[in-house]
Amino acid sequence: MGFLNPLLLLGISAIAVPIIIHLLNRRKFRKITWAAMRFVQLSIDQNQRRMKLEDLILLLLRCAMLALLAFALARPVMRDSSSVIGQTSVTSVLVLDNSFSMGMKDGSTTRFERAKAACSNIVETLPPGSAAAFYLASDKPKPIQANPSSDRLALYESIGAAPLSDRATALFPSVAQAVKKLEGSTSIRREIYVVTDNQEIGWRQSAAMKKLIEEQSKDEGKKIRVHFVIVGGAVSPDNIGITSLSPAEGLVTAGKPVRINMALRNFSGSDRESIEVNLRVGGDETVQERVVVPNLEAGDTQTFPFLITLEKPGLHTVTASIAQGDGDNLAADNSRSIVVNALKKVSVLVINGDPSDEFDRDETKLLEAAMVPAAVGKEAEFYISTVTRQPRDIVGGQVIDWASYRAVVLANVQLAQFPDEFITELASFVGRGNGLLVFPGSKLDREFYNENLHEKLGLLPAAFGTAQGDEGQLGIYTSLQDSNYEHPVVEMWNSADSGSLGGRGRGPRFFRRQLLNVPAAVAASRTEVKDGALFAKGDSAPFTGWVVGDEGETAVRYANGEKVELNEEIGLAKTVLAFAEGRHALQEGENLASVADAYGSDAETLAKLNPVEPAVGDEVVLPSGSPAIVEHTWGLGRVYQFAYTADTDWSELPASPHSVPLYDKIIGSILLNQDANLNLVAGGSFTRELGPVGANLQAKIVSPGQDIKQAKPVAVSNENGLGTLQFDETDRAGVYEVIYEYPEGTEGDVVAPPNVRFATQPDTSESNMTGIAPATREELEDVAGIHEWKNADLGPALKKDRIGAEFWLPVILIVLLFAALEVWLAQKFSRPK
Repeated sequence: MGFLNPLLLLGISAIAVPIIIHLLNRRKFRKITWAAMRFVQLSIDQNQRRMKLEDLILLLLRCAMLALLAFALARPVMRDSSSVIGQTSVTSVLVLDNSFSMGMKDGSTTRFERAKAACSNIVETLPPGSAAAFYLASDKPKPIQANPSSDRLALYESIGAAPLSDRATALFPSVAQAVKKLEGSTSIRREIYVVTDNQEIGWRQSAAMKKLIEEQSKDEGKKIRVHFVIVGGAVSPDNIGITSLSPAEGLVTAGKPVRINMALRNFSGSDRESIEVNLRVGGDETVQERVVVPNLEAGDTQTFPFLITLEKPGLHTVTASIAQGDGDNLAADNSRSIVVNALKKVSVLVINGDPSDEFDRDETKLLEAAMVPAAVGKEAEFYISTVTRQPRDIVGGQVIDWASYRAVVLANVQLAQFPDEFITELASFVGRGNGLLVFPGSKLDREFYNENLHEKLGLLPAAFGTAQGDEGQLGIYTSLQDSNYEHPVVEMWNSADSGSLGGRGRGPRFFRRQLLNVPAAVAASRTEVKDGALFAKGDSAPFTGWVVGDEGETAVRYANGEKVELNEEIGLAKTVLAFAEGRHALQEGENLASVADAYGSDAETLAKLNPVEPAVGDEVVLPSGSPAIVEHTWGLGRVYQFAYTADTDWSELPASPHSVPLYDKIIGSILLNQDANLNLVAGGSFTRELGPVGANLQAKIVSPGQDIKQAKPVAVSNENGLGTLQFDETDRAGVYEVIYEYPEGTEGDVVAPPNVRFATQPDTSESNMTGIAPATREELEDVAGIHEWKNADLGPALKKDRIGAEFWLPVILIVLLFAALEVWLAQKFSRPK
């Protein structure tokens, strides 16, 4: 037996009160003898023994009432769950794993079907009067029956109707939510049942689960018992799966061959041979391409290209699938679908800040020629087109049709003269999934750019520093890095076949450059708050830059120790290209310290590169690593920021053949980022910016395996006339169709946006069916029950370790009985004898 409120047992000390009163009533009085006293004394002597016995009975009753009342308030518990003298019900949360791996077949049935049967068996074992909530668990919990209910029929129906998803597995969030739900319950018996498979990835937060269970088990009265019921086999089954399917290039154009790369991985412990993979386009079942993998070693991944041509512009579905008979018992990863957007024409708006009639002196002529490298007279046939505007056009009120462009170039533009709405419209344009390229120059008003585009909006990935170097001294120059090209835009130059992009004396020369000051990024664990401001540990000045939190958290921007509220989700800046060692001609009044400060370099590093103090006119060697191009994501779009001009005033790169593939890759990455939302991990949120729409626009979503009659209506939000569609129910992998329409009778001449489609793919980590490590299992067994379910009744195992029943109610009834008896006896004993 135990107590839920043991401190209230101290109330038993209250029995001292009636004892003290009894003793006080026995105090001696002064004796006075009078004539009739002898008759009273005779009566007292005759009844004294009976009166003492009556007083003792009343005293014992009163003490017993107080002791039993304190005993009841302490909430006594009997360990025996079969007790019939108190309540025996259980309040519980039933958690069913419906992640992608639960579709694995062990014999003739899937693990998910067996898990459902186990859930039903658990409900059957609950004592009469019990209540249960029901959650689905994947990478996040999904309440089906959020609050515990004693309606078993509804619970059985919920279990039977539970769908299998293609989401990843993470058990800890579901266990944590179940614990939170039961913490508010006053029930003596509170239990959580997690029905899952044996897959190791789902248990990766086992340490956090163990800590959570231990913490809530410290108080016996608030203890929640957790049971894990495993339906997967102990042996890791063989599995192969398609882990990746994507275009090799970001820019896919209609009518031109495109390479689709497919990755196939063997998750098994043995080699697989002669695996056939087919590629289909659209809803056509005709196989367009086929590849046979002769041998795929255990644990190995191989990538194979498919070459297809998408004849028409628009969205196309591309599906790769393992041929029947070559797959395994986990069918979900034997196929993978993506949506590819084939473009007919990409239009780029170029704002020329320094126009000229002379080709080689114009700010953007070389850029436009590199973006459209077509023969004279054939420019209209190329898939990229440029439209050039001058600042006077925009300042003069010329309207920009933003919907016509996929990217905007600001080349040496004095932006402060533009109307305020231009900045707002530009930011909205990028946020909707388009691109922005920003080049410096002699007319750059960097304070305006830094204050408005970098600090306030976060639109620019870096702050513009001072311009360094002299374009008139051709002997003093900087070059680009000559190896280790990590960014996808420039990784092609890792191959010697692509020529030399960098290296002193080999690549294009840079005579002048605008410094790009990329904000620092620090982990949240390396920061501290002092006097209300955020500091990086060890720094004396308040922190300015990005604070990166734990996994899954968005980076937060700070300026001078204060959090900056940004309207869009912004990615951290990435260096696309960096400068190699540079040269600086020392001017009158300069020294190594001033040069280091001007270039944002470390003075000690600069001194090591220049061991001899230079004189005026000498070349100062500059350290490598300063960014030449940086980029980041902003909303759904992408922004590129350059340290050199779009023309050849500062460098040779704009006139170099390398600029053609460089711009092509940049535009391709912008389009790929814009279309990235067309291909999501299962469970991801699909968001589509629709631009100007009517107030009553509606959308229908046709999920994989459904037809139009089963389409789910989804509201299109409308803010200031701009529509946004957001759809979160993407648990199933496959292709989704989005149909836009206006209700019948809608007033005005309105046209619904074109229908779109998008695809979701399962998390590739779910294909790894490796079982839970024995050490992990042993750690959890210390704090929770772990049961292998083999189609047997779980009742005996679950009943064995239940806490038991409270029996405070019978004790209270006894107290009331004693109270009634005490009143009756007191009246009886007080009657004259």
